[in-house]
Amino acid sequence: MPVIQTSVFAVLKQFPDRKDTVKQLFRESETFQSVCEDYRRCAAALRRWSDSASEEAPARREEYAALLQDLEAEISQCLDEFRYPYKKGNISIRLGIANPPPFAKGD
Repeated sequence: MPVIQTSVFAVLKQFPDRKDTVKQLFRESETFQSVCEDYRRCAAALRRWSDSASEEAPARREEYAALLQDLEAEISQCLDEFRYPYKKGNISIRLGIANPPPFAKGD
């Protein structure tokens, strides 16, 4: 049984309804793995700044919250384009996936 990296757990928590797509894309794309790691690190930094009482904490929380939102949008786009690779352009090439999945029935 393959081991799932810790960076994907934060993404799975944020996108529980898309867990199968997240897991498949994570297995097949080093680029997506990197985005997941960025997301994990950003979420951890936001938690640290949220617990901080320093003067700079409010500004840092705002920065990391915005970055986390941007990463969520990027992940969502990756998931959409992975599931529907020919509707929005072929992200499979950008993500380094040799054989994109076929359209799901009913899509």
